[in-house]
Amino acid sequence: MKLYKTNEDFLLREIAGEYILVPVGNGAQQLNGMLTLNDTFRFVWEQFKEARTIEDVVKRTEQEYDAEKGRIEQDVCQFVRECLEYGFMKEEELL
Repeated sequence: MKLYKTNEDFLLREIAGEYILVPVGNGAQQLNGMLTLNDTFRFVWEQFKEARTIEDVVKRTEQEYDAEKGRIEQDVCQFVRECLEYGFMKEEELL
């Protein structure tokens, strides 16, 4: 089973009503700039502050937001893939 967790080198900050991922430490070397998240993906990001499965975060997000069946799972999976690709999240193997 795989768990996913946010990379501590990226901090979520609210600035002027916008949710922004700010690179710090090694993250500043990876990303020259900041990334803005909408409210839904801010919620998803916060769920992954603790190591969790995608399935767990999908269930939590479905409880928080209404969307057509399967849409939240698709969006969370894509979000995790992109975060892994850019180093915003880390993958852990649960034994």
